[in-house]
Amino acid sequence: MLKEVNTKEEKRKKALRIVSAIFAIFAIVHFVRLLTGFEVVFAEAEIPLWFSLVALALLGSFSLWLYNLTCS
Repeated sequence: MLKEVNTKEEKRKKALRIVSAIFAIFAIVHFVRLLTGFEVVFAEAEIPLWFSLVALALLGSFSLWLYNLTCS
C-alpha cells in the first residue's frame, strides 16, 4: 500500500519537473528575444517586446514555483 502512494507521488513530481522545464525553456526563448530584439509577426501584427518581458516574468515564476513544489 505504501509503495503505491510513493509511486503516485513520484509520478506527480516527475510531471511537475517536466512542466517546469518546459516553462523554463519558453522563458529562455523570451529572454533571448529581449536580448536580440527579434521581431515576431503574428497574423500581420507585430508582437511588441514588452510582451516578452511579461511572458518571461510569468513563465520564469511558474517554472521556479513548480520546481520548488517538487523539492518539498
